[in-house]
Amino acid sequence: MIAHSPANQPVIIITINFRLGVLADMYLKELFEEKSEWPTAGYYMYLDMLSALRWIKKNIHDYRGDPDNIALFGESAGGLSVIDLGGVKGSV
Repeated sequence: MIAHSPANQPVIIITINFRLGVLADMYLKELFEEKSEWPTAGYYMYLDMLSALRWIKKNIHDYRGDPDNIALFGESAGGLSVIDLGGVKGSV
């Protein structure tokens, strides 16, 4: 969705989906080895969000967006997730 900011500049709004409930943080030891690409196995909600953010950063230019000017916001648990992701090195 493309909207306009108060300064009448275009803004691209992208929404993402991610796992919730038991599917968001269930840990399945059998799926992960010591050499796992994802050492934080069990935080699937955050892994979904990080994957979406990396996709956005990589592809936003195709939608006339700036990969170096991405703002995150959320409501309720989504807002807390933004704070949590701020502490993840290399999240965006």
